Amino acid sequence: MKSTLKRNCLSFAILSILFNIAWPLSHGDARAVITVIGVLAFTAVSAIHCWVNFGRSITLRLIASVLALTFVVEFIGVHSGALFGHYAYGNALGPVIGGVPILIPLAWFMMIYPCALAASYLAETTVMKVSIVAALMTGWDFYLDPQMTNENYWAWNHSGFEVNAIPLHNYAGWFITSALIGWIALRILAAGKPQWNNTIPFIMLMWTWLGGALAHAVWFSPFLNRPHVALAGFAAMGTVMVPLNLKIQKARSHA
Repeated sequence: MKSTLKRNCLSFAILSILFNIAWPLSHGDARAVITVIGVLAFTAVSAIHCWVNFGRSITLRLIASVLALTFVVEFIGVHSGALFGHYAYGNALGPVIGGVPILIPLAWFMMIYPCALAASYLAETTVMKVSIVAALMTGWDFYLDPQMTNENYWAWNHSGFEVNAIPLHNYAGWFITSALIGWIALRILAAGKPQWNNTIPFIMLMWTWLGGALAHAVWFSPFLNRPHVALAGFAAMGTVMVPLNLKIQKARSHA
């Protein structure tokens, strides 16, 4: 059973990366479909890895908690503008409940899980772990928001301070929200004893970091030609990804 789940986890990881590669090569409705499939595949990676690593009970608790909390956060954000600025989702990302696409909480879960694993691998104290999760999630958003708003998957109604055409306090909201949800995820995972290595989730983080930078940095078609976005995301996620990779390499050299 576990060996099958492990193979499925790897298969979904490959599928997610392939659809990420296909994303800039597509256009219009096809690009939206590829976005949805890529998120679902990455979500499956996190869910399956968590199931093998921590067991059914912890996985279901984590998924239920993250999906419920992020839906509430997004619902408040969409209807109040208090957390991320005044924004609204379009219809390209699939079914919507209360102004929030169902896909969005899944996207939160898909990233929170590997970020929590990275935090637990790098840090000892709760404060440092939570800070690492928040830094990774916010760094990812430096790639995500400019890319998705360019596709009209969501949009802001804003005037004031901006970074990459996104309201500045959106990133503060991301950091605070990610810290809260990361803290809850870390508490849930702390109740279990890991049974599998973190190679696949860390590969997904690495791909998100480097693939996001590459997609935005390269100036010729079909890439996005946004070097400022590439630099922001690369630097922000790099505050965690560089130490993570150094520690992994050190552990391998002593193995």
